[in-house]
Amino acid sequence: LTDNANVNNIEQDSYSILGKLSHQWSLGKTSIKAAYASFDDFQDETEYEIDFDRATPRFTGDAILFDVEDTELSAGIDHEFALSDDINFVVGGFYQDKDRRTLAGEDRNRFNLNTSVHNWNQFVANPTDFATPFDPIVPNPGGDNRLEEERIDGFALVEGKTGALRWEIGVRYETTSVTIDDFTVAAADQRQTNDYEEWLPSASVKVDVGSNG
Repeated sequence: LTDNANVNNIEQDSYSILGKLSHQWSLGKTSIKAAYASFDDFQDETEYEIDFDRATPRFTGDAILFDVEDTELSAGIDHEFALSDDINFVVGGFYQDKDRRTLAGEDRNRFNLNTSVHNWNQFVANPTDFATPFDPIVPNPGGDNRLEEERIDGFALVEGKTGALRWEIGVRYETTSVTIDDFTVAAADQRQTNDYEEWLPSASVKVDVGSNG
């Protein structure tokens, strides 16, 4: 048998900005896109509980802090050339930078109460009556970190239409760089990195079967 009081204060803020620009030249059409997005999630939670299933009732108070800040910047450019009335060649590039900052920690107060608490009336009293000040929040192992991911891509494709067929064939070259900083470990072990590249060929075919297909 327990009595519990739990309050979680949640504050979230987000916004994004997107811009597009295109221009038709004599040698084709150029399109540029750029975007920026931000998301903040802050949670300050307290939980107080009295455990009565003991010879001496026990009080537990927990303070939990969770704070995440996400930002993302991206930009892309492509240019489309008409090779014929039904075939286009497209070449372009893409850049993306993601940054996540996380802080997660907690503190706990626990102690025994007087046996008179067995006469507890939950409609009159509240576990918060026994709350005591918490110490400064200490991050959990791995709970104070930063993640950065940078991606740069280049691509080229040919797309067209032949009768009832719409087709596309192309290739993308992706490069990704990931850096993770864990501020809860020794300085010499804080940073981990991983870089990798991939060639990604692709092809697709669509068939227009008509309104009765």
